[in-house]
Amino acid sequence: MAQYKVVGAPSSKNFQLARKLPFYEKPQKPYKEGVEKALSHMLKDRAASFSVLIDLVGRMLRLDPRERISVSEALQHECMVSYRRDHLENAEFRQRFVKAWRKLRYDVLTARDKTKVRDDSGKKRRVSSESSRALKKSKKVQEEVDDLYDIVL
Repeated sequence: MAQYKVVGAPSSKNFQLARKLPFYEKPQKPYKEGVEKALSHMLKDRAASFSVLIDLVGRMLRLDPRERISVSEALQHECMVSYRRDHLENAEFRQRFVKAWRKLRYDVLTARDKTKVRDDSGKKRRVSSESSRALKKSKKVQEEVDDLYDIVL
């Protein structure tokens, strides 16, 4: 129901087909679409400088999937074009991006060993030392094969 507050509740105007979906629950209130309005309200007097981004996010969060912006359209949106022009051509930005990406990868991979995991019954348990060794071994194999993170500047 919380998503209805952002994208609006299904109605004849925005996504009538949703009412026929198996897990549809009628909302208690008839929420209206309001992504752009909500973001503008949150940003207050800075909203004008973010108007292009607000437009993109609003088009991405349409309730009816047929009305949502496609990936290729989003990449051609003015917001993305200016972002690529302003940032991706900048060598310093690319270096910071690669460092941040590698740090995130490291944090995610090392967190797996330290955190609790859910077993099949949904209960949390610590990873056994045998499981931990298997994870480390699989990480080594993954690192040898995984070229997604091998970003070259």
